[in-house]
Amino acid sequence: MPPPELIIYLEPSHHSTLHTQLSNYFTATTHTPFAGNEATRYPPHTTMVGFFNTPAPPTHTTTIPAIIEHIDTWRIHLQTLTSTTPDQQPTSPKTVINGYYRPNPTLLLISITPSSYLLNLLQTLSQTFPDLGLRQKQINHLSLCYWDDVQPAVTRIPDTLLAERVESTNQATRLAQEKIPMIDILAGTTIENEGWDVVMYSIGGRNKASGLPYPLKEIKRWTLPSFV
Repeated sequence: MPPPELIIYLEPSHHSTLHTQLSNYFTATTHTPFAGNEATRYPPHTTMVGFFNTPAPPTHTTTIPAIIEHIDTWRIHLQTLTSTTPDQQPTSPKTVINGYYRPNPTLLLISITPSSYLLNLLQTLSQTFPDLGLRQKQINHLSLCYWDDVQPAVTRIPDTLLAERVESTNQATRLAQEKIPMIDILAGTTIENEGWDVVMYSIGGRNKASGLPYPLKEIKRWTLPSFV
């Protein structure tokens, strides 16, 4: 059996308002015509590192523990910053939510700006594990509605299908405004969520042609300090 692929997400912490309201939104989508669109098939997240292959045996057995140790060390360093005196507390900008945006008519996202601590983690992961070819992401959005099979900016699609998808995304926008009021209430301002988690998942036998959600298996979750 080939070694598993890995992926690293940034997710709203389970105790946070954003996680609760996103969960309400995703639950509500199950009763809509756009149920099962790509965004609703996975936990609310922004991808930090795209799917990557672990090395072939026997090296792969040491790769996952090494990545875990690296993120553990990074998380411990963050924790030490919280124990400093008040005038030495971190002053770097936190990860913030910027509001909804639609880069094209069939795509609904929540824009976020990541903290420098998260960007530092991506940089050090790439430097520490150069042989893995990690695909760093911009950590700039959470997806609420999209389809992999049709993106009008990339592929010409039938007008009827495009019209259906645009209307579905319009419906998703209205539903998001109803179910995620923490964003709508403060439209035009940045919003800070109470907490974020870095989460590493594995997946065996990824098969996009099956049409089924990838069976993600959580390996480890790191809840971050409130200033990240």
